[in-house]
Amino acid sequence: MTLEMRSDDFDTFIEISGQGFVASDDDGAGGTDSRLQEQLLPGTYTVSARGFSATGSGLFELSLDMEPTDIPPEL
Repeated sequence: MTLEMRSDDFDTFIEISGQGFVASDDDGAGGTDSRLQEQLLPGTYTVSARGFSATGSGLFELSLDMEPTDIPPEL
């Protein structure tokens, strides 16, 4: 799974949690954009997308790319 958040208006921050798993990112997509690349177990997850600072706001793009894999995730 690859989750990205991009914005020209503010510094982005994303978090994903569920199934006993939590990951977050601030600048993984370069500059002030965020990216998470993780192998996830099947289940329900919650995504939080916000500004890195309390005052960050504006337009943003959130994208998710998921591909099945035969490689088991690290537990």
